[in-house]
Amino acid sequence: MEMIERIASGEAAGGSRSGHVFIFVVSLVVLVLALCILRSFLLPLAWAVVLALATWPLYRRFAARWPRRFAANGTPLVFTALITLFVLGPFGFAFITIGAQAQVWAREVAFAEQYGLAPPIWLAAIPLAGSWLVNHWNAVLGTPGGVTGLLQSADSASMIGWAGSLGGFVLRHTAIIAFTILALFFLYRGGEPLAARTLQIVHQKLGPRGDRYFRQAALSIRATLGGMLVVSLIDGVLIGLAYEIAHVPSAAAWGAITGLLAMIPFVAYLAVAGVALVLIAKGAGAAALAVFAWGTFVVFVADKLVRPALLANTTRLGFFWALLGSLGGLAAFGLLGLFIGPAILALAAAIWRDSLDEVPHIDAGTVKQEEQDQARLKPEGSMLAVVSNRAHVQSPARTIGSHLGHGLIERERAALISFAEVETQLKRYAKLREEAARVGDAANCVS
Repeated sequence: MEMIERIASGEAAGGSRSGHVFIFVVSLVVLVLALCILRSFLLPLAWAVVLALATWPLYRRFAARWPRRFAANGTPLVFTALITLFVLGPFGFAFITIGAQAQVWAREVAFAEQYGLAPPIWLAAIPLAGSWLVNHWNAVLGTPGGVTGLLQSADSASMIGWAGSLGGFVLRHTAIIAFTILALFFLYRGGEPLAARTLQIVHQKLGPRGDRYFRQAALSIRATLGGMLVVSLIDGVLIGLAYEIAHVPSAAAWGAITGLLAMIPFVAYLAVAGVALVLIAKGAGAAALAVFAWGTFVVFVADKLVRPALLANTTRLGFFWALLGSLGGLAAFGLLGLFIGPAILALAAAIWRDSLDEVPHIDAGTVKQEEQDQARLKPEGSMLAVVSNRAHVQSPARTIGSHLGHGLIERERAALISFAEVETQLKRYAKLREEAARVGDAANCVS
Protein backbone atom coordinates (compact mmCIF):
# COMPACT_ATOMS: atom_id res chain seq x y z
CA MET A 1 0.00 0.00 0.00
CA GLU A 2 2.82 2.35 0.91
CA MET A 3 4.57 1.57 -2.39
CA ILE A 4 1.41 2.38 -4.32
CA GLU A 5 1.13 5.73 -2.55
CA ARG A 6 4.75 6.54 -3.41
CA ILE A 7 4.19 5.67 -7.07
CA ALA A 8 1.05 7.81 -7.15
CA SER A 9 2.82 10.76 -5.54
CA GLY A 10 5.69 10.43 -8.03
CA GLU A 11 3.28 10.35 -10.94
CA ALA A 12 1.51 13.44 -9.53
CA ALA A 13 4.85 15.29 -9.16
CA GLY A 14 5.83 14.32 -12.70
CA GLY A 15 2.47 15.48 -14.01
CA SER A 16 2.85 18.76 -12.18
CA ARG A 17 6.29 19.35 -13.70
CA SER A 18 4.98 18.49 -17.16
CA GLY A 19 2.10 20.90 -16.65
CA HIS A 20 4.48 23.72 -15.66
CA VAL A 21 6.66 23.06 -18.70
CA PHE A 22 3.63 23.07 -20.98
CA ILE A 23 2.34 26.34 -19.51
CA PHE A 24 5.78 27.92 -19.92
CA VAL A 25 6.04 26.86 -23.58
CA VAL A 26 2.53 28.09 -24.37
CA SER A 27 3.18 31.41 -22.63
CA LEU A 28 6.43 31.87 -24.53
CA VAL A 29 4.73 31.14 -27.87
CA VAL A 30 1.90 33.57 -27.11
CA LEU A 31 4.39 36.25 -26.08
CA VAL A 32 6.38 35.84 -29.30
CA LEU A 33 3.21 36.01 -31.38
CA ALA A 34 2.08 39.14 -29.53
CA LEU A 35 5.42 40.81 -30.22
CA CYS A 36 5.15 39.87 -33.90
CA ILE A 37 1.68 41.41 -34.07
CA LEU A 38 2.74 44.60 -32.28
CA ARG A 39 6.10 44.88 -34.03
CA SER A 40 4.95 47.68 -36.31
CA PHE A 41 3.52 49.59 -33.35
CA LEU A 42 6.38 49.25 -30.88
CA LEU A 43 7.91 52.58 -31.91
CA PRO A 44 4.74 54.69 -31.40
CA LEU A 45 4.04 52.83 -28.15
CA ALA A 46 7.55 53.60 -26.92
CA TRP A 47 7.14 57.27 -27.87
CA ALA A 48 3.82 57.40 -26.02
CA VAL A 49 5.36 55.88 -22.87
CA VAL A 50 8.28 58.33 -22.98
CA LEU A 51 5.99 61.34 -23.42
CA ALA A 52 3.64 60.13 -20.69
CA LEU A 53 6.52 59.66 -18.23
CA ALA A 54 7.99 63.04 -19.10
CA THR A 55 4.71 64.94 -18.75
CA TRP A 56 3.00 62.94 -15.99
CA PRO A 57 3.55 65.53 -13.20
CA LEU A 58 2.08 68.22 -15.45
CA TYR A 59 -0.90 66.03 -16.26
CA ARG A 60 -1.64 65.36 -12.60
CA ARG A 61 -1.61 69.08 -11.80
CA PHE A 62 -3.74 69.75 -14.87
CA ALA A 63 -6.26 67.03 -13.94
CA ALA A 64 -6.53 68.33 -10.36
CA ARG A 65 -7.93 71.62 -11.65
CA TRP A 66 -10.65 70.02 -13.79
CA PRO A 67 -14.03 68.77 -12.54
CA ARG A 68 -14.25 65.08 -11.76
CA ARG A 69 -16.97 64.49 -14.33
CA PHE A 70 -14.39 65.13 -17.07
CA ALA A 71 -11.75 62.84 -15.53
CA ALA A 72 -12.70 59.76 -17.57
CA ASN A 73 -12.38 61.17 -21.10
CA GLY A 74 -12.42 64.98 -21.20
CA THR A 75 -9.29 65.69 -19.16
CA PRO A 76 -7.00 63.22 -20.95
CA LEU A 77 -8.40 64.29 -24.34
CA VAL A 78 -7.75 68.00 -23.73
CA PHE A 79 -4.29 67.40 -22.28
CA THR A 80 -3.36 65.11 -25.19
CA ALA A 81 -4.42 67.85 -27.60
CA LEU A 82 -2.30 70.40 -25.74
CA ILE A 83 0.78 68.14 -25.74
CA THR A 84 0.26 67.42 -29.43
CA LEU A 85 0.05 71.13 -30.19
CA PHE A 86 3.10 71.84 -28.07
CA VAL A 87 5.19 69.11 -29.69
CA LEU A 88 3.98 69.25 -33.28
CA GLY A 89 3.25 72.99 -33.41
CA PRO A 90 6.88 74.04 -33.91
CA PHE A 91 7.30 71.37 -36.58
CA GLY A 92 4.22 72.66 -38.40
CA PHE A 93 5.51 76.21 -38.18
CA ALA A 94 8.88 75.10 -39.57
CA PHE A 95 7.27 73.26 -42.48
CA ILE A 96 5.10 76.29 -43.28
CA THR A 97 8.17 78.56 -43.29
CA ILE A 98 10.14 76.15 -45.45
CA GLY A 99 7.16 75.85 -47.79
CA ALA A 100 6.94 79.63 -48.15
CA GLN A 101 10.67 79.81 -48.91
CA ALA A 102 10.30 76.96 -51.38
CA GLN A 103 7.63 78.94 -53.22
CA VAL A 104 10.08 81.83 -53.58
CA TRP A 105 12.72 79.47 -54.96
CA ALA A 106 10.17 77.91 -57.31
CA ARG A 107 9.29 81.34 -58.75
CA GLU A 108 12.98 82.07 -59.32
CA VAL A 109 13.44 78.72 -61.06
CA ALA A 110 10.39 79.43 -63.24
CA PHE A 111 11.84 82.82 -64.14
CA ALA A 112 15.17 81.17 -64.99
CA GLU A 113 13.35 78.60 -67.14
CA GLN A 114 11.78 81.34 -69.24
CA TYR A 115 14.41 84.08 -69.39
CA GLY A 116 17.57 82.63 -67.86
CA LEU A 117 19.24 83.79 -64.66
CA ALA A 118 22.80 85.11 -64.49
CA PRO A 119 25.06 83.49 -61.86
CA PRO A 120 25.89 85.63 -58.82
CA ILE A 121 29.30 87.26 -58.68
CA TRP A 122 30.40 85.43 -55.52
CA LEU A 123 29.88 82.02 -57.18
CA ALA A 124 32.94 82.42 -59.40
CA ALA A 125 35.04 83.50 -56.41
CA ILE A 126 34.63 80.15 -54.61
CA PRO A 127 38.07 78.48 -54.52
CA LEU A 128 38.65 75.36 -56.66
CA ALA A 129 34.99 74.76 -57.57
CA GLY A 130 34.04 78.30 -58.68
CA SER A 131 34.45 77.81 -62.44
CA TRP A 132 32.75 74.39 -62.33
CA LEU A 133 29.73 75.83 -60.47
CA VAL A 134 29.46 78.76 -62.91
CA ASN A 135 29.48 76.43 -65.93
CA HIS A 136 26.71 74.25 -64.47
CA TRP A 137 24.71 77.32 -63.46
CA ASN A 138 24.87 78.67 -66.99
CA ALA A 139 23.91 75.28 -68.44
CA VAL A 140 20.82 74.87 -66.23
CA LEU A 141 19.64 78.21 -64.83
CA GLY A 142 21.42 80.62 -67.14
CA THR A 143 19.86 79.20 -70.32
CA PRO A 144 16.11 79.38 -71.08
CA GLY A 145 14.72 75.84 -71.00
CA GLY A 146 17.73 74.51 -69.15
CA VAL A 147 15.69 73.16 -66.23
CA THR A 148 13.41 71.24 -68.61
CA GLY A 149 16.40 69.74 -70.37
CA LEU A 150 17.88 68.65 -67.03
CA LEU A 151 14.64 66.93 -66.05
CA GLN A 152 14.37 65.19 -69.43
CA SER A 153 17.93 63.91 -69.25
CA ALA A 154 17.42 62.50 -65.76
CA ASP A 155 16.54 58.84 -65.33
CA SER A 156 12.77 58.64 -65.02
CA ALA A 157 12.89 55.35 -63.10
CA SER A 158 15.18 56.80 -60.46
CA MET A 159 12.99 59.91 -60.18
CA ILE A 160 9.88 57.78 -59.69
CA GLY A 161 11.71 55.65 -57.13
CA TRP A 162 12.87 58.74 -55.24
CA ALA A 163 9.34 60.16 -55.24
CA GLY A 164 7.96 56.82 -54.01
CA SER A 165 10.53 56.66 -51.20
CA LEU A 166 9.66 60.20 -50.14
CA GLY A 167 5.95 59.40 -50.14
CA GLY A 168 6.50 56.22 -48.13
CA PHE A 169 8.63 58.12 -45.61
CA VAL A 170 5.95 60.76 -45.14
CA LEU A 171 3.16 58.18 -44.86
CA ARG A 172 5.05 56.02 -42.36
CA HIS A 173 5.91 58.89 -40.04
CA THR A 174 2.38 60.25 -40.25
CA ALA A 175 1.08 56.87 -39.09
CA ILE A 176 3.63 56.80 -36.26
CA ILE A 177 2.53 60.25 -35.08
CA ALA A 178 -1.15 59.31 -35.25
CA PHE A 179 -0.74 56.07 -33.25
CA THR A 180 1.53 57.84 -30.74
CA ILE A 181 -1.17 60.42 -30.07
CA LEU A 182 -3.81 57.68 -29.71
CA ALA A 183 -1.65 55.63 -27.32
CA LEU A 184 -0.80 58.77 -25.33
CA PHE A 185 -4.51 59.48 -24.79
CA PHE A 186 -5.13 56.00 -23.39
CA LEU A 187 -2.05 56.24 -21.17
CA TYR A 188 -3.35 59.48 -19.68
CA ARG A 189 -6.80 57.96 -19.32
CA GLY A 190 -5.70 54.83 -17.46
CA GLY A 191 -2.41 56.10 -16.14
CA GLU A 192 -3.14 56.06 -12.39
CA PRO A 193 -4.05 52.36 -12.03
CA LEU A 194 -1.40 51.39 -14.59
CA ALA A 195 1.29 53.32 -12.71
CA ALA A 196 0.18 51.85 -9.36
CA ARG A 197 0.22 48.31 -10.77
CA THR A 198 3.64 48.83 -12.38
CA LEU A 199 5.12 50.18 -9.15
CA GLN A 200 3.61 47.26 -7.22
CA ILE A 201 5.17 44.70 -9.57
CA VAL A 202 8.53 46.46 -9.48
CA HIS A 203 8.44 46.57 -5.68
CA GLN A 204 7.47 42.90 -5.40
CA LYS A 205 10.23 41.75 -7.74
CA LEU A 206 13.07 44.09 -6.77
CA GLY A 207 12.06 45.64 -3.45
CA PRO A 208 13.02 49.21 -2.49
CA ARG A 209 15.88 49.09 -4.96
CA GLY A 210 13.42 48.60 -7.83
CA ASP A 211 11.41 51.62 -6.67
CA ARG A 212 14.57 53.69 -6.74
CA TYR A 213 15.48 52.47 -10.23
CA PHE A 214 12.01 53.27 -11.56
CA ARG A 215 12.16 56.81 -10.16
CA GLN A 216 15.64 57.26 -11.59
CA ALA A 217 14.47 56.27 -15.08
CA ALA A 218 11.49 58.62 -14.93
CA LEU A 219 13.64 61.53 -13.68
CA SER A 220 16.17 60.88 -16.45
CA ILE A 221 13.52 61.02 -19.15
CA ARG A 222 12.06 64.23 -17.72
CA ALA A 223 15.53 65.77 -17.46
CA THR A 224 16.21 64.87 -21.10
CA LEU A 225 13.02 66.56 -22.23
CA GLY A 226 13.79 69.62 -20.10
CA GLY A 227 17.31 69.79 -21.51
CA MET A 228 16.00 69.62 -25.07
CA LEU A 229 13.58 72.48 -24.42
CA VAL A 230 16.26 74.65 -22.76
CA VAL A 231 18.76 74.04 -25.56
CA SER A 232 16.09 74.75 -28.17
CA LEU A 233 15.17 78.02 -26.47
CA ILE A 234 18.81 79.15 -26.13
CA ASP A 235 19.68 78.38 -29.74
CA GLY A 236 16.47 79.84 -31.14
CA VAL A 237 16.75 83.14 -29.24
CA LEU A 238 20.49 83.81 -29.51
CA ILE A 239 20.86 82.72 -33.13
CA GLY A 240 17.55 84.35 -34.08
CA LEU A 241 18.89 87.69 -32.80
CA ALA A 242 21.95 87.23 -35.00
CA TYR A 243 19.66 86.59 -37.98
CA GLU A 244 17.79 89.79 -37.23
CA ILE A 245 20.98 91.84 -36.95
CA ALA A 246 22.26 90.38 -40.23
CA HIS A 247 18.90 91.29 -41.94
CA VAL A 248 18.07 87.71 -42.87
CA PRO A 249 14.67 87.45 -44.62
CA SER A 250 12.06 86.07 -42.17
CA ALA A 251 14.59 86.13 -39.34
CA ALA A 252 12.05 85.10 -36.68
CA ALA A 253 10.93 82.10 -38.72
CA TRP A 254 14.48 80.94 -39.34
CA GLY A 255 15.28 81.41 -35.66
CA ALA A 256 12.33 79.19 -34.75
CA ILE A 257 13.50 76.57 -37.24
CA THR A 258 17.02 76.67 -35.81
CA GLY A 259 15.69 76.25 -32.27
CA LEU A 260 13.48 73.38 -33.37
CA LEU A 261 16.33 71.57 -35.07
CA ALA A 262 18.52 72.19 -32.00
CA MET A 263 16.49 69.58 -30.11
CA ILE A 264 18.49 67.01 -32.06
CA PRO A 265 22.29 67.17 -31.58
CA PHE A 266 24.26 68.46 -34.59
CA VAL A 267 21.17 69.15 -36.73
CA ALA A 268 21.03 72.88 -35.91
CA TYR A 269 24.29 73.32 -37.82
CA LEU A 270 22.34 72.67 -41.02
CA ALA A 271 19.99 75.60 -40.34
CA VAL A 272 22.93 77.93 -39.58
CA ALA A 273 24.74 76.83 -42.73
CA GLY A 274 21.57 77.32 -44.82
CA VAL A 275 21.07 80.87 -43.54
CA ALA A 276 24.72 81.64 -44.22
CA LEU A 277 24.29 80.45 -47.81
CA VAL A 278 21.25 82.72 -48.19
CA LEU A 279 23.32 85.68 -47.04
CA ILE A 280 26.11 84.73 -49.44
CA ALA A 281 23.58 84.59 -52.27
CA LYS A 282 22.59 88.15 -51.40
CA GLY A 283 26.22 89.24 -51.57
CA ALA A 284 26.61 89.75 -47.79
CA GLY A 285 29.74 87.66 -47.30
CA ALA A 286 30.86 89.34 -44.05
CA ALA A 287 27.42 88.96 -42.48
CA ALA A 288 27.30 85.33 -43.60
CA LEU A 289 30.68 84.62 -41.99
CA ALA A 290 29.64 86.34 -38.75
CA VAL A 291 26.31 84.49 -38.59
CA PHE A 292 27.97 81.16 -39.32
CA ALA A 293 30.69 81.69 -36.67
CA TRP A 294 28.23 82.87 -33.99
CA GLY A 295 25.66 80.18 -34.76
CA THR A 296 28.29 77.42 -34.71
CA PHE A 297 29.60 78.66 -31.37
CA VAL A 298 26.13 78.81 -29.77
CA VAL A 299 25.10 75.40 -31.05
CA PHE A 300 28.40 73.86 -29.94
CA VAL A 301 28.13 75.27 -26.40
CA ALA A 302 24.48 74.27 -26.07
CA ASP A 303 25.02 70.72 -27.37
CA LYS A 304 28.31 69.94 -25.65
CA LEU A 305 28.00 71.88 -22.38
CA VAL A 306 24.44 72.94 -21.50
CA ARG A 307 22.61 69.74 -22.47
CA PRO A 308 24.99 67.29 -20.71
CA ALA A 309 25.22 69.58 -17.66
CA LEU A 310 21.43 69.57 -17.22
CA LEU A 311 21.36 65.80 -17.57
CA ALA A 312 24.25 65.30 -15.17
CA ASN A 313 22.56 67.20 -12.34
CA THR A 314 19.45 65.00 -12.40
CA THR A 315 20.74 61.63 -13.59
CA ARG A 316 23.89 61.74 -11.39
CA LEU A 317 25.96 61.12 -14.50
CA GLY A 318 29.11 63.00 -15.25
CA PHE A 319 29.38 65.39 -18.17
CA PHE A 320 31.14 62.83 -20.34
CA TRP A 321 28.67 60.01 -19.67
CA ALA A 322 25.66 62.27 -20.15
CA LEU A 323 27.04 63.29 -23.55
CA LEU A 324 27.65 59.65 -24.50
CA GLY A 325 24.15 58.74 -23.37
CA SER A 326 22.59 61.32 -25.69
CA LEU A 327 24.76 60.64 -28.74
CA GLY A 328 24.91 56.87 -28.24
CA GLY A 329 21.15 56.68 -27.74
CA LEU A 330 20.62 58.70 -30.91
CA ALA A 331 22.89 56.35 -32.86
CA ALA A 332 21.29 53.18 -31.44
CA PHE A 333 17.58 54.06 -31.28
CA GLY A 334 17.15 57.19 -33.41
CA LEU A 335 15.29 60.17 -31.96
CA LEU A 336 13.83 57.96 -29.25
CA GLY A 337 17.37 57.27 -28.06
CA LEU A 338 17.74 60.91 -27.02
CA PHE A 339 15.38 60.07 -24.15
CA ILE A 340 16.13 56.46 -23.30
CA GLY A 341 19.91 56.64 -23.83
CA PRO A 342 20.62 58.81 -20.73
CA ALA A 343 17.98 56.88 -18.77
CA ILE A 344 19.68 53.55 -19.50
CA LEU A 345 23.10 54.89 -18.50
CA ALA A 346 21.60 56.40 -15.34
CA LEU A 347 20.14 53.01 -14.40
CA ALA A 348 23.47 51.32 -15.12
CA ALA A 349 25.25 53.85 -12.89
CA ALA A 350 22.70 53.29 -10.09
CA ILE A 351 23.15 49.51 -10.29
CA TRP A 352 26.93 49.95 -10.24
CA ARG A 353 26.78 52.21 -7.16
CA ASP A 354 24.53 49.72 -5.35
CA SER A 355 26.89 46.85 -6.15
CA LEU A 356 29.82 48.84 -4.75
CA ASP A 357 27.91 49.69 -1.58
CA GLU A 358 27.34 45.99 -0.92
CA VAL A 359 31.11 45.28 -0.80
CA PRO A 360 32.35 45.97 2.77
CA HIS A 361 35.48 48.02 3.30
CA ILE A 362 38.36 46.13 4.97
CA ASP A 363 40.59 48.36 7.08
CA ALA A 364 44.14 47.05 7.42
CA GLY A 365 44.58 48.69 10.82
CA THR A 366 41.43 47.05 12.16
CA VAL A 367 42.55 43.63 10.89
CA LYS A 368 45.94 44.02 12.58
CA GLN A 369 44.34 45.05 15.88
CA GLU A 370 42.05 42.05 15.65
CA GLU A 371 44.99 39.69 15.20
CA GLN A 372 46.77 41.22 18.21
CA ASP A 373 43.64 40.82 20.36
CA GLN A 374 43.28 37.20 19.35
CA ALA A 375 46.94 36.51 20.15
CA ARG A 376 46.54 38.18 23.58
CA LEU A 377 43.34 36.33 24.41
CA LYS A 378 44.62 32.90 23.27
CA PRO A 379 47.68 31.87 25.32
CA GLU A 380 49.48 28.79 24.12
CA GLY A 381 48.00 25.57 25.41
CA SER A 382 44.81 27.12 26.82
CA MET A 383 41.42 25.61 26.28
CA LEU A 384 40.37 28.76 24.37
CA ALA A 385 43.23 28.35 21.90
CA VAL A 386 42.27 24.71 21.29
CA VAL A 387 38.61 25.62 20.70
CA SER A 388 39.50 28.57 18.47
CA ASN A 389 42.00 26.59 16.42
CA ARG A 390 39.47 23.77 15.98
CA ALA A 391 36.94 26.32 14.76
CA HIS A 392 39.40 27.74 12.26
CA VAL A 393 40.26 24.22 11.00
CA GLN A 394 36.61 23.23 10.68
CA SER A 395 35.51 26.50 9.00
CA PRO A 396 38.26 28.39 7.11
CA ALA A 397 35.62 30.86 5.88
CA ARG A 398 35.27 32.06 9.49
CA THR A 399 38.84 33.39 9.40
CA ILE A 400 38.12 35.33 6.21
CA GLY A 401 34.68 36.46 7.27
CA SER A 402 35.99 37.85 10.56
CA HIS A 403 37.70 40.62 8.65
CA LEU A 404 34.67 41.76 6.67
CA GLY A 405 33.65 44.96 8.35
CA HIS A 406 34.27 46.61 11.66
CA GLY A 407 30.95 45.40 13.12
CA LEU A 408 31.84 41.74 12.67
CA ILE A 409 35.25 42.30 14.24
CA GLU A 410 33.71 43.91 17.32
CA ARG A 411 31.26 41.06 17.75
CA GLU A 412 34.01 38.44 17.47
CA ARG A 413 36.17 40.36 19.94
CA ALA A 414 33.32 40.31 22.45
CA ALA A 415 32.87 36.57 21.88
CA LEU A 416 36.57 35.93 22.52
CA ILE A 417 36.42 37.90 25.77
CA SER A 418 33.40 35.86 26.90
CA PHE A 419 35.33 32.66 26.08
CA ALA A 420 38.22 33.87 28.27
CA GLU A 421 35.85 34.52 31.17
CA VAL A 422 34.40 31.02 30.84
CA GLU A 423 37.88 29.55 30.90
CA THR A 424 38.74 31.50 34.08
CA GLN A 425 35.58 30.28 35.81
CA LEU A 426 36.39 26.70 34.84
CA LYS A 427 39.86 27.02 36.32
CA ARG A 428 38.43 28.39 39.56
CA TYR A 429 35.92 25.53 39.69
CA ALA A 430 38.75 23.00 39.19
CA LYS A 431 40.74 24.55 42.09
CA LEU A 432 37.69 24.44 44.37
CA ARG A 433 37.21 20.76 43.56
CA GLU A 434 40.86 20.06 44.34
CA GLU A 435 40.58 21.89 47.67
CA ALA A 436 37.36 20.02 48.48
CA ALA A 437 39.07 16.73 47.68
CA ARG A 438 42.03 17.56 49.98
CA VAL A 439 39.67 18.53 52.82
CA GLY A 440 37.77 15.28 52.35
CA ASP A 441 40.98 13.25 52.44
CA ALA A 442 42.09 15.01 55.65
CA ALA A 443 38.73 14.32 57.26
CA ASN A 444 39.03 10.62 56.41
CA CYS A 445 42.48 10.46 57.93
CA VAL A 446 41.29 12.08 61.18
CA SER A 447 38.39 9.71 61.44
